[in-house]
Amino acid sequence: MDKDYIRKVIIIFTVMIIGINLWDNYSIKKEVQNLRDDYSRLENNIYSNIENIRYNLQDEYENIEELLKKEQSIFSQASVELKIQDDQIAVTMQAVPKEITNTEKLIARIAADGQVYEQEVNANNEAVILVDMVSILKPMFVIKSERGVRQEALEPVYTNDILQCTVLSEWDYGEESSPKEYMGLKIQFGENEEGLPFDEKSIESAEFILKENGYIEEGNSNYSYGASQASAVANSTYIEEDYSELLQGKHIPALKQVGEDDNRLIYTADFAEYIRKEDSIYYEVYFTLRTKSGMQYITPYNTVATFSSSKNSSNMGSGESVLVPIF
Repeated sequence: MDKDYIRKVIIIFTVMIIGINLWDNYSIKKEVQNLRDDYSRLENNIYSNIENIRYNLQDEYENIEELLKKEQSIFSQASVELKIQDDQIAVTMQAVPKEITNTEKLIARIAADGQVYEQEVNANNEAVILVDMVSILKPMFVIKSERGVRQEALEPVYTNDILQCTVLSEWDYGEESSPKEYMGLKIQFGENEEGLPFDEKSIESAEFILKENGYIEEGNSNYSYGASQASAVANSTYIEEDYSELLQGKHIPALKQVGEDDNRLIYTADFAEYIRKEDSIYYEVYFTLRTKSGMQYITPYNTVATFSSSKNSSNMGSGESVLVPIF
């Protein structure tokens, strides 16, 4: 047989074997990859199911915990509501005992800032207690009798929600004046759901606080205005904060004026003196007021306004902030 023919047959056979092996390897790799994909999907499904089970168990745990609390409670229902009244917090407490006799008395009690207030409920199982301005209230109901005392503490109540309000600021330099002659900053109060946390007549003084915060880069713009971008946010739970550094800024008296249309409470001050300086300093403006009872409020979360002035430009920003009490 021709050697060349034999060589060709061997080469063809070898190529076929290599091709078959390559195909087998490809098929095996493909199958392995499919198995890996299936395993990955299965693993993800398992983790997802575990998370769902965990969340469901957490919900069930919380439901059971709530049911146990209700079962162990000596009251079928209890509630606490707050509102402002004469520079104090009026706390309305109501509870329905599961069991109570004619010889027992239901007492509403509040611990606040080291003091204890208490009052016997009326025929509607309700008591209204006036408490001084504080950040946290710890309410409790007590059932007293000759045999002893039964009592149950409720969850602490944070007063921030009713003791804060929004303030809106606006720059105004008049139609015929330039910012160097007069630059008024107006503060207008926005009410919360319960109204303002203080009466207009109870305000003793109000001031703007001016703070320097670096220098601006020279620009070519001329007297531009805008709203501040910081959002006005205050937590419903009270966090003890130190505002002493903020209060160390320059205090500028704010004058009270009444809105022309709807008797809105407005405070204003003239900042033209600082515009005329053209010192390229970036100024931040905050607002504070004090009531006749000694309660002080401040806007610590963001500025009520900002401004800067140089020989080439002057920029002002205004917007919204939250006025909160200082305890």
